[in-house]
Amino acid sequence: MTALRGDETALYRQHADHLHRVVRTRVRGGDHTLVEDACSYAWMQLLRYGPDRDTVFPWLVQVATREAWRLVAQDRSTVSRETSRADTGHLGAAPDIDEQVAFRDLLSTAASLPQRRRQCLALLIAGHSYTEIARATGFSLTAVNKQLVKARSTLRQHGHDLA
Repeated sequence: MTALRGDETALYRQHADHLHRVVRTRVRGGDHTLVEDACSYAWMQLLRYGPDRDTVFPWLVQVATREAWRLVAQDRSTVSRETSRADTGHLGAAPDIDEQVAFRDLLSTAASLPQRRRQCLALLIAGHSYTEIARATGFSLTAVNKQLVKARSTLRQHGHDLA
């Protein structure tokens, strides 16, 4: 994982709506939720890989479009299997909409955190230790701990718990 550059929020605000429209146009057969999931995946990959900012929008479009195509193919495969189960009397479980809504709310709350807290939280969620986060961000261990305590507190206030 590359270190965050601090411009991620600005990039999201600048490109999110346009990315969604472009991917929706490119992917036929994908509903709104599928396109949104694909775009979310692209933003997570941006955090993970930190592509060149000069070509960030085309990169996001390519990543999101490929993910959307993958999701469409997966949906078609799932529908085919569920139809077979329905024919034999076995119905698959419906997706948990409440869980999806809660996850989107969590992402929204995390995106609203101040940049330092969001950066530390993203690295923690990605599996980095406090020491690794301090090294990647240039913060002291005390500052990393303080940012993560405050981030978790904010998330708990909004009904989310990262354990």
